[in-house]
Amino acid sequence: MTLIYENAQKVKESLSVFPEAVRGLRYRDKEWRLYVSDPEPMAVSVFRIKAEVIQRANEEIQQTIKLSDLKPLTPSLIEKIFQWLFTQKFIAVELVEATGMPSMFPRGKVAGAKPNLGMQPPHTVS
Repeated sequence: MTLIYENAQKVKESLSVFPEAVRGLRYRDKEWRLYVSDPEPMAVSVFRIKAEVIQRANEEIQQTIKLSDLKPLTPSLIEKIFQWLFTQKFIAVELVEATGMPSMFPRGKVAGAKPNLGMQPPHTVS
């Protein structure tokens, strides 16, 4: 899937990701957020899925499960939403957060440029 969004300078960008790069989908405060491993900063970026995309997903998902009245998407359908996202070629999103913090390190002093892990360099024993 390819995520289409505007950066901080209002320039359109895109990020194509494989399913393995998606770290999660979260519903919070009436927003759907997609967590994706971003290869450039080697971090997890957070994208808000635009309302029109969620509306389209809602219509298509509820047609397939044959609901008579269109209801708002709820977290109970999160698996179906996840599957639907992977069938789409392009998804309109808004960049919420791109921390630049490597996703493999915890936040804090350990993730600095020269973490002190108490390790000794290799040396010969006489």
